[in-house]
Amino acid sequence: MKKSFLYPFCFLLILIVGCSKCSKEVPKPVVLVEKPEMVNEEVNKLIADQFESIDTSVFMKMEADTLYATKFIFETYQKSKFSLLWTDKGNTLPQADSLLSLLTRCDEYGLIKDDYHLFKIDNLLKTKKDSISKKFDAVKLFKADILLTDAFFTLMVHASKGRMNSDSLVFEWHPEKLDTNLVELFHYSFTKNCFKATVDSIEPRDTAYQSLKLH
Repeated sequence: MKKSFLYPFCFLLILIVGCSKCSKEVPKPVVLVEKPEMVNEEVNKLIADQFESIDTSVFMKMEADTLYATKFIFETYQKSKFSLLWTDKGNTLPQADSLLSLLTRCDEYGLIKDDYHLFKIDNLLKTKKDSISKKFDAVKLFKADILLTDAFFTLMVHASKGRMNSDSLVFEWHPEKLDTNLVELFHYSFTKNCFKATVDSIEPRDTAYQSLKLH
């Protein structure tokens, strides 16, 4: 087989293998909540339902995006007893604002904003209240929560290993190949609200990488 045909063939094979490991996104009925104090309860129900019988070897789909960090996401919510992380009573927490701010500046690390669901998260949070009833849309808050969590793990892997590493190319995430426990790293970063410091600490320090990042 000629080289000119080998690369497209390999890429097509990668797509087929990757798609075979993706779960289908099941549409959820709209859940509107009038009282802010009830929002967390409804979002938590959606999170618990999402992970009740999940296969962590299969990638999740959310807002038509594929979430490759499924295993890490599940372990994170399991540790938090399947409670929402990034909002409280419909309002974003400082940690959400910090991570979103960092993601909007990810080009400083040589990374690409489109990899981190930024547009979709922003839209979900801006439309978290139904335009007619003005009630909170629990499903949108649920989706924003999951996407923010995935964005953190994706950012950590890209910052430490590179967004075009072999794991990303074959749509495989291998926790045993990473230098640190990302779930523990998440909880530390979240508790201290120190996402930028975390990214800075796991970036490769070699001169070649730093030079490449600047270009």
